[in-house]
Amino acid sequence: MKLQLRHNRWFFKHLFSYILLLVVPLIIINGFFGKRINETYQQTVVSRLESDILTLRNTLDNEIELLFSTVNQIQLLRTVNLYDFEDNPLQANAIKTLLRTFTVTNRLIEDIVYFPYDQNYVFTSSTTSKVDFFVQEVYVSTLLEADAFLHELYTVKYPKAYPVKLYNKEEGLVLAFPLLTDYATSDGVCLFYVSNSILDAMIKAQLVQYNASLEIKGKDGTLLFATNRGKDNSKENSLSFTISSNIISWDFAVQVPREQSLLQDLNRLSQMQQTSNMIVIVAVLILIFFLMLINYTPIKRLQKQAIGLFEGANKKQMGELEDIARSLEFLKNQNSNLAEKWEKSRESEQNIALQRLLSGYYKTIEQFHAQVLELSICLMHPFYLVSCIHIQEINLEVDQLALLMRKSLPESLNCYYIFTPIPDRIYFINSESEEGLKNLPEIYETMRKTIESKTGLSITIGLGSAYSESSAIPQSFLEARTALDYRFLKGKNTTIVFGEVSKSMSYSVTYPHALLDKLHISLNAYDNQAIEEHAESLIQFLLQENIPLFLAKSISLDMMTLFFDHLPSTLQTQEESQRDFFLLSDIDTIQEVVEVVQSVKKRLGNMEKPKHSEATKSLLLDITAYIKDHCFECNFSMLQVADHFSMQLPTLSVMFKEFTQVNLLDYVTVLRMDFAKRLLEETELPLKDISLQIGYYNLSSFIRRFKQLNGITPGDYRKLHHSIYT
Repeated sequence: MKLQLRHNRWFFKHLFSYILLLVVPLIIINGFFGKRINETYQQTVVSRLESDILTLRNTLDNEIELLFSTVNQIQLLRTVNLYDFEDNPLQANAIKTLLRTFTVTNRLIEDIVYFPYDQNYVFTSSTTSKVDFFVQEVYVSTLLEADAFLHELYTVKYPKAYPVKLYNKEEGLVLAFPLLTDYATSDGVCLFYVSNSILDAMIKAQLVQYNASLEIKGKDGTLLFATNRGKDNSKENSLSFTISSNIISWDFAVQVPREQSLLQDLNRLSQMQQTSNMIVIVAVLILIFFLMLINYTPIKRLQKQAIGLFEGANKKQMGELEDIARSLEFLKNQNSNLAEKWEKSRESEQNIALQRLLSGYYKTIEQFHAQVLELSICLMHPFYLVSCIHIQEINLEVDQLALLMRKSLPESLNCYYIFTPIPDRIYFINSESEEGLKNLPEIYETMRKTIESKTGLSITIGLGSAYSESSAIPQSFLEARTALDYRFLKGKNTTIVFGEVSKSMSYSVTYPHALLDKLHISLNAYDNQAIEEHAESLIQFLLQENIPLFLAKSISLDMMTLFFDHLPSTLQTQEESQRDFFLLSDIDTIQEVVEVVQSVKKRLGNMEKPKHSEATKSLLLDITAYIKDHCFECNFSMLQVADHFSMQLPTLSVMFKEFTQVNLLDYVTVLRMDFAKRLLEETELPLKDISLQIGYYNLSSFIRRFKQLNGITPGDYRKLHHSIYT
């Protein structure tokens, strides 16, 4: 009986605690629910409104950027500069037509005005008028007197906006852009008229759901435009914030009422919820009483499972809830450890992916992005280049230093750092727009000086060239390493750009494009004998006495890339390929370069050609024989081959590429260029005759294609080989 009573005391004690756990939080939640709804909703409104205003600002900024482009085009055309209205009034029609044409390119602009300082006339897209009449009757400033407005137009130094009335009727904004001469002086101004109705429609489309008002103000506080004029949105009853334009000197000031209609509906729902909660509480209290009687058994089972997580002395029971809490704490610690390991693993995966990109593992940027989709890595710009950073006598952890460098670079710079086995090196892969490439050396030099001042380290940076193909990132890396090696000539503690260094490089040998093409074809054809021959020819090319180390590394990189493409895709081969690539970038002699290439080639082994049906092999042999017989005809085409074998051209191209691993057009081009080389070496035929004999009607097309594949023109190729034979 005592045991039963004790059990009942425990039961009612926990029953009371559960009731408190249920009732007290609900009372607190209901007490603050209305306030939290109000605050959360206001935050949501402001956040969404701010996002919409940013979208609106970006839209207007984009349109204004088009105006900069229009001004530049007007400056480039300079048609109006050579024209004097008083000498030839009729020619003003041509200027009006020109300005009217530009209005079509921007949806905001209703009128464009060209105002040359050296004439007493202004030209709009619809008419021509004298300057005084223009500022008094056509574009009438709502803030300035006519003379003051005219003085502003004569002295404007940067793009600026003025509120005006067009013909004293329609209100709008005039955007004034100075027309600068080659001597950085203004010889006129270009005005763009935007009506308030267009701005109002654009802005209300974004703000109508918030019942908000917006004002556009100049940097000096001048009101340029406002929606909902006359509406009383006092600061006490509204929320306000300001966003600045990135292009022109004006700000967007926004006010949104605190009381939104949806908020009132939410308050009513909150009251209904409180009433419902009270009813539910009573029902739940009754239900808890009966369920406690039923559910105590699972608690005991849970306690048993919780004790099972521990070993030895830790298995001692401390009470049901205490044991469960102890097991949850144990699981929490385990989860924290796993989360920490996962974060380290994620950083490691990021570094591995970037190392693979640096070594040429990914052939396209799309393939790279598909692999790193969950790693928060994205190279968003069309140009890619690598920067190599050398730190002398490093006294910090490499990851801390790399993070400090990244923070010292602009946040807008799209770049990622890579850790390497070399302790004094950090590499950055950069993605940048064509316009942003111009400032990159200055950005890195600024970062270098900042880090040196903070840490006292000696830092030298090498920048490779920028490429539009992600597959060229390894080449940019080699160039960055080469630029870094020039620190022994140019001095340390500086930023060295490969483009500047390469100007001092002179090669007496030409890049062996033809040999690399032949190696590519033999690899795709699984012709082991040809692979050996072409690889050996390239190695002998590398062993020439006068070949520069950088050129040897570039050629070796192309060879290794071809070999990597035909190695089995396993984790071991991927790691070996990356190791060989970084080894190639770090060696200092031609002999070591050759050893790395030979090591990669050795792993390739004897390649087994894929097995195909005899009928397919026979058809492929017939196709290649037909191409060899007819590809030197000037009227030869791929469609001719497809028609001859009664095939669709896409089917023929896919089949040829599938079985030979060579593009059909590339195959024909290689045949033609090989024949051209023999004719250049063995005959004295004029280039035009050689062009016709290999299938090119147009001599310039032949010369351009030959230079693309071989690096030199046919004439230079003939001179080079004739001098060798001589």
